[in-house]
Amino acid sequence: MTKTVADKKRVELSFSLAELPSSQHRAGLAGLIMILEYINSRRSEKFQFSVSELGASFSLSKEDLKTILDEVYAASVEIQARTSPFKGVEPVKVTEEVIAVEKDSKDAKGKKAKEKVRKLYHYPIVEPKGSFLYHREDEEGAVWTKLWRDMVWQILRGVPATRKPFEDRAKGLESSDLDSIWKQLSQSNDKSVELPSTYFLGAQAFSAERVPFRDNCQHQFLLHFWPFICQIYVPVKLDRDGAISHDGYVLAIPDIANLPYFLDEYKKVLSSRSNKRVGYRPKDCLIELPEEAAVDFLLRIEQMVGSERINRSTDDLIFGIDLFHTRKDGNNIRILYSGRVEPNRQRDSQYEYIKKNFFNPLFRRQRLVNLLVAEQEWYGGFDKLLSIIPIKEGLCSPFFAHDAQKSLEDAEEEYHRRMKLMKHSVDGAQPAGAALEALVLKIIDSYLRQKLQSKYKLDLKSLQNPADKRKYYDMRDSLAESCFYSIRSRSGEDFINFFASNICSVPQWMSPDEYSCLTKVLYEDTDKIRTLTMLALSARIKDKQEEQNND
Repeated sequence: MTKTVADKKRVELSFSLAELPSSQHRAGLAGLIMILEYINSRRSEKFQFSVSELGASFSLSKEDLKTILDEVYAASVEIQARTSPFKGVEPVKVTEEVIAVEKDSKDAKGKKAKEKVRKLYHYPIVEPKGSFLYHREDEEGAVWTKLWRDMVWQILRGVPATRKPFEDRAKGLESSDLDSIWKQLSQSNDKSVELPSTYFLGAQAFSAERVPFRDNCQHQFLLHFWPFICQIYVPVKLDRDGAISHDGYVLAIPDIANLPYFLDEYKKVLSSRSNKRVGYRPKDCLIELPEEAAVDFLLRIEQMVGSERINRSTDDLIFGIDLFHTRKDGNNIRILYSGRVEPNRQRDSQYEYIKKNFFNPLFRRQRLVNLLVAEQEWYGGFDKLLSIIPIKEGLCSPFFAHDAQKSLEDAEEEYHRRMKLMKHSVDGAQPAGAALEALVLKIIDSYLRQKLQSKYKLDLKSLQNPADKRKYYDMRDSLAESCFYSIRSRSGEDFINFFASNICSVPQWMSPDEYSCLTKVLYEDTDKIRTLTMLALSARIKDKQEEQNND
């Protein structure tokens, strides 16, 4: 509940986390506290406020409000270069820049390429400061602050008319927002105001049912601060040719459950982020799926909590993470995806394992889709993936082969772990079946080895000459590729017949349990065997040099 003194010289504000209508409001409350703490650290006259597990209260004068807004919307004018001139705006200066040309490169006519020169147009550009975010980084790098500034300018203030609070302060002018916000804070708590998308992601003038978007006049004050609490990620797109591009921003907004606990850990998260770059972006902000942003954020909080060895968990700090995948298209700011992810330790640890141990972007992305989006078995979707990607990116990629083999081996280890637990269970039940992934890999190994031996008289154990070994690997790759194409073009009963008459045409050594399990799954879940077979073939197209070193 919020109370306002009668003389309006000060406003007494009290916010309860439970009464705030959204995660953006709750994150805004945390952002306001961090802004006040930062201002207090730089001056002798301190803001007076109190924070509890369930909310916070403040006593503000109009001069206090001015100090807060000047900090939030602090900006400066910087002279920056652009490769093309602004329409109707005279540049401060025009310079030329030499573009490096690769050595021995040639132009379209086959002549040695000359150095290229391009013009640069310099303009005064307003840059938002970023308050305490900026001061937590090295001034020379400030890579995370640049990410925050770019997001604010392209998404939250993507329409130039909404940048006035920053522009006024950058030019040393009095901004009109002080009077309007003070008036809102001085009004009765039940007064409602319009809710623009500048402050609240996803807001519109009217909903599809023609219901206007409105907010409590004093709750809306908190929406000035949530951008300091959200974590910003950049989705990376990979096309079929391997070219990488960025696809807007994903904003991960925590839904806070305990205010002081969250603030303690969030400060540590900000300090622990790596400044290592990929291009001009922090490496740690690059993701392949929007859902990754939430899981990565949760993991970082979990690591901070776990490092302290205290009786606290991530669930005590936040209820979940709200996600918004946004992109600026022309003059329109679009929300491409919105969702919510709640803490789940098992899922989050699996995510961390995939990110650390799988190296092929296409393979890793499919594993992440299976874990975070489709919630299906680890091999799900690989049949479709292997049917559309170029063979150099799949079957003939050593990194794809590594990831396929590791996935099959991990599945075997997980099977044996489960069987061990069942064997030592209270009822003493004996498990049946077999480690299917390992069985399929063993069948493929046997098929390739015996086919090479019977058809080409090649036996790896008897080969000593490196040239002969290279020939063996080349022939094995050719055989695996031919088998892969035959499987990729078949499905259902056609695949069953091919698997039985070709791959199982050579002697296969299986136990009764393995034979029974394989036969059952082959007929009842044919796509699973088909997918695992293609992955097993992929796992055997390995780097030649690596294999020779292991022989």
